[in-house]
Amino acid sequence: MSLNNNEMLSITELAALLDVSRQAIYNWLESGTAPRNERFGGRVLFHKAEAEQFKSNRDQTK
Repeated sequence: MSLNNNEMLSITELAALLDVSRQAIYNWLESGTAPRNERFGGRVLFHKAEAEQFKSNRDQTK
């Protein structure tokens, strides 16, 4: 899989998109509830389209 930075988000970018702390993202990763992600050289990156769907689902449950 080739990395296209427009299609992937870092933990910091995901936290900003979802308006949560970076720690919340780490907690979700640990519990298995985070959006689909890939690990590259120690970095965790999230698929942007799935992160946006995750946000939409989260917004509907608020």
